[in-house]
Amino acid sequence: MLSRIFLIAGLLFAAFGSMRQSGSSVFSQPIPTCRPAQLTLSSVSEGAAGGSVREVFRWRNRSTAACVLQGYPRVQLLDAHHRALPTVVLHGAGYLTPLTPVRIVRLNRDGAAFFSLEWGDNPPVGSHCVVSRYVLLIPPGTSSPQPSGGWAERWPICGPSLNVSPVTPQALYN
Repeated sequence: MLSRIFLIAGLLFAAFGSMRQSGSSVFSQPIPTCRPAQLTLSSVSEGAAGGSVREVFRWRNRSTAACVLQGYPRVQLLDAHHRALPTVVLHGAGYLTPLTPVRIVRLNRDGAAFFSLEWGDNPPVGSHCVVSRYVLLIPPGTSSPQPSGGWAERWPICGPSLNVSPVTPQALYN
């Protein structure tokens, strides 16, 4: 009798164990980090108040393969000749940008991830601006020096400090 119970238990485990494994996503391949060549960059919103300027950007997946972004974009201020300027990047909330947790954002075909860049448009008393005409924006998690797109500002950025938000699945506003 005991051998029959073990035989039935073994058959049930074999049947349900293999069914669970075949339908499970645990064994699927992880989705890779988005490559700069997969993405297009555009500005979707801008605003200014209280001495701060904020621009909201969108990276759109233009490839047929899904990919993910997680964390903060890399930011580098550039002069009018596209040379690097001193840049201090602060992660997190600014005057116009809400505090946002870091999360994984999946971008299917034509999917989008958003982030905000914020800076002061007036230098603090007793200091001066590092005037930047261009900003290099590189997707988080990429090691390629090739950005998905530089961005030309319509007015000078008074650096060197900028706040950048993590990428999010939708545009966030204060």
